[in-house]
Amino acid sequence: MNPERWRRIEKLYHSVLEMKPDLRESYLDGACAGDPSLRKKVQRLVDRQSEAEGFIDSPALELAAKALAADGDAAADSGMVGCVLSHY
Repeated sequence: MNPERWRRIEKLYHSVLEMKPDLRESYLDGACAGDPSLRKKVQRLVDRQSEAEGFIDSPALELAAKALAADGDAAADSGMVGCVLSHY
């Protein structure tokens, strides 16, 4: 992809992200009129951004603590607390 094409994609992408979601579709239709490939590339980036939102909303430590607590509850329920397995 040539640099000029990439700059255009990037500019459209950032413009779309600043808009309200309900206005994005019509804006892209007008801005990419006659160039379906451009429209598809920008839309793909916008879709990926939407998928990525909230990816790290919860800190990893918080998620790990919840997982450990859940594992601890399962071990307590199974009667494995205090048991020796091999040399552990």
